[in-house]
Amino acid sequence: MADSTTVRTATIIRKTNETDISLSLTLDSAFNQDITINTGIGFLDH
Repeated sequence: MADSTTVRTATIIRKTNETDISLSLTLDSAFNQDITINTGIGFLDH
């Protein structure tokens, strides 16, 4: 694991005429995190 003072994070946002996607990622979190996906299409969100 990385040094406790270093937290690896990334944020990406992409908007086109067809899509609007944002992603935030933290790799070195010591906490449990809930992951949710909301595509607006129920089949893809399961």
